[in-house]
Amino acid sequence: MALRKLGAFALGNLGLQASPLVAANFPLPMRRLSTDGLWDNCYLSEIVSLLPKGPGDAQSAADAIAAAARRHAGDNEFASPYTREALSQGLDLPWWDKLLGMTFKGGKVHLKQLTGGKMDDITVLLAYVEVVDAPPPPGPTAVQQEHVPGDGAADSDAPASGEQAH
Repeated sequence: MALRKLGAFALGNLGLQASPLVAANFPLPMRRLSTDGLWDNCYLSEIVSLLPKGPGDAQSAADAIAAAARRHAGDNEFASPYTREALSQGLDLPWWDKLLGMTFKGGKVHLKQLTGGKMDDITVLLAYVEVVDAPPPPGPTAVQQEHVPGDGAADSDAPASGEQAH
């Protein structure tokens, strides 16, 4: 399936596949398809702020969203969604890295925390879907199905309800 191949170039040699995500929470006629590299590096609020204003802006908006994700992926100081999730799962820097990266702010010692984006495949596709009136479904067909006795269909020879067969 072509959609399963998005972003899979680097993973193909390892026998892995990237799974694209389709968002249904975006305003109707716009749809977004992206790989996890977008969501590992950008927050929803940033993505929404970069959405196109109309169909003519879709390409430039997709480029801007992908560029933001790529910029965050290479930023070692950015508190990305990926590192925020890792911290919530109990993953962090080793104690020596925390000490070596400590800073003083506001009269307090702050130990370094896990930060940075995640280098990953980043694919963003934005599309406007034009909803048009669908043609009405075709009426009943002229071809009648042949009745097979015993198939449970109404039979003109069968007794009406309440009557007994002889």
